[in-house]
Amino acid sequence: NLTKCDNLASTFSNCTNLTTINMPNLVEGTVGSMAFYNCRALQTIDLKISTSNYYNYMFSNCISLTKVKAPLATINATCFNKCSILRTLILPQSNTAATLESSTAFNDTLIGKNQNSGIYVPRVLLNDYKTATNWVTLSNYIYAIEDYPDITGG
Repeated sequence: NLTKCDNLASTFSNCTNLTTINMPNLVEGTVGSMAFYNCRALQTIDLKISTSNYYNYMFSNCISLTKVKAPLATINATCFNKCSILRTLILPQSNTAATLESSTAFNDTLIGKNQNSGIYVPRVLLNDYKTATNWVTLSNYIYAIEDYPDITGG
């Protein structure tokens, strides 16, 4: 049972048959650049890393990705490049709102484009997300996790 890692940079890159990543016990480490790059069959990711850095192209070109559950501290402009059917982002277990470095970070996704998409955050941070720089453009798609308990279940 992996609970700590030094760096997942490029670890799963180009694993074209990988469909699910579920590492809820990974609580310490770094998810590095291109960690899941070009995992074209990857549909869902569930990470629980409490002290992490997230880098460029982490999920880029994951064309089948629909759901990410991870306590991302920073989301940069390239994080979700070419994730054209990503519709659910769950940002749990955090004391502060994640930094969204660019308002274009979700341009290649379904997030912010239709009512079947959403970003789910802890209720105590809901207003912080809805009013924060770059997040404000997505405020109509940001919801409290607690209002949708079924969204976190898989």
